[in-house]
Amino acid sequence: MSSQKRFYRPRDLVGTTKTRKRGDFGMLGFSPALLWRKVKKETFTPPVKLSEGITAFPADQADEVIAAMAAGASEDELRKIVRRQVAARMNPPKEPVQREAAIAAARAANKIRRASNKAKRESNKSAASAA
Repeated sequence: MSSQKRFYRPRDLVGTTKTRKRGDFGMLGFSPALLWRKVKKETFTPPVKLSEGITAFPADQADEVIAAMAAGASEDELRKIVRRQVAARMNPPKEPVQREAAIAAARAANKIRRASNKAKRESNKSAASAA
């Protein structure tokens, strides 16, 4: 299995005007307008912007929602799935190396902050004793 992330373009999911005229309604079988209404109602995973003019749906997330729809999930259940997916996008799990580097950077910043605060306290003490 490839480590590259897969994406579905909207035309893969619901087809285009041309393909719909030929009878190809995409993977979902409903109109593009309904797809975007579902995204707005949070019952279908929102797309991500890959670059200027290119919007796509992460395949693993779209597949999860499609499977839930096929299993007869209610709109509330779909919303829970979509909200969990969106939250995971906002806070992706860090790789172990990145996590360790982030922890080391935070520790270094705390050490600098503590030293700075200590220096301020000492200067305040010496100024108070001089007065």
